[in-house]
Amino acid sequence: MASILIPFSGGTNSSFALWNWLSNTSHDITAVYAEEDWVVEKFTDGSARNEAQKAASDAIVSWLKSNVRDFAYETTTWPVSYSEDLRPIREGFDYHVDVGLIEPRYKGYRQEIDNRSPDGIVVGISVENTATDTHNRFRSLIEVDGVDICLAGSPDFTPVQKGDNFDYDAVAATLTGRFEQFEALPEAVCNLFVTHPDPDYRDKPPFYPPSFYQEVRKTRTDMTGAEIDAAYAEAGQYGRWRSDADPDTYTYRGEWLQKSLDLLGKEIVHSP
Repeated sequence: MASILIPFSGGTNSSFALWNWLSNTSHDITAVYAEEDWVVEKFTDGSARNEAQKAASDAIVSWLKSNVRDFAYETTTWPVSYSEDLRPIREGFDYHVDVGLIEPRYKGYRQEIDNRSPDGIVVGISVENTATDTHNRFRSLIEVDGVDICLAGSPDFTPVQKGDNFDYDAVAATLTGRFEQFEALPEAVCNLFVTHPDPDYRDKPPFYPPSFYQEVRKTRTDMTGAEIDAAYAEAGQYGRWRSDADPDTYTYRGEWLQKSLDLLGKEIVHSP
C-alpha cells in the first residue's frame, strides 16, 4: 500500500482526485489544505471566498470520511509569498499571464514532499489547465526520485513521465475535465462546493462551481460531461486542441467564454 499526498483546495479537481483515490484504491491517503492568502477574492455581498472555500473543504472532507473511508487531513501554510511574475501563457506565445499566482503552490507541494516522503502526489491538473504552460513550468520543483506524480484528470492512476520524457501535448489529450468530474462525483459532494451569491456571475469570467456546472448540465441534457468538456476544450484550444492555438493571438482559454454563452443560449454581456 502506497502513501499518496493530495493537495486539497475543495475545488472540483482536488475533490474529484480525493474521492477517486479514496474510492478506487486502497492507498494511504493524506489530504493537505493550504489557504492561498495572496488571492483574497470578495463576493459581491462582501464575504471572502477564501473563508467559504475552507468551510466547504472541511465539509467535503467530513462527508468523504463518513461515506467513503478514513484518511488523514491537515492544514498547512505554503512556504513562500506571492510575487507577480508575468510570462507568456505558453512558451513562444505573445499573451502574458501572472504565473506568480501559481508558483507558491508548487513550492508548497515540494515542502510537503520533503516533509512527508510520500510514494506519490496527485496534482489538481485537468484538461482546462492545459490552456497554459504553468504546470509544465513548475513541475520540475516536484519531480523527486522515488515520488510518482499523478494528475487529477488522468484517466487512471498511472503516473506521468518526468523530465524530458514529459510531453504536455500528449498528456493534455488524455485528461478529463471538470464537467466529467462533476458528473462522476456524488451529488452530496457537489452540493458542498462554494456557490457564488451574485446572480449575474454567469456573465463574468471566471465561472464558479457548482452553480455554473448545474446550469450548463440542466441546459444541455443532450450532452455528457465529457462532451461538454470537449466542446470547451475545442473552443479554448487546449486539451487535444492545444496545437490549434495561434501564438500571436491566443489569450486565456481562447473562445471559452463565447462557447459558454453559446451552450447556455446567451449573448455576451462582459468581455474577458
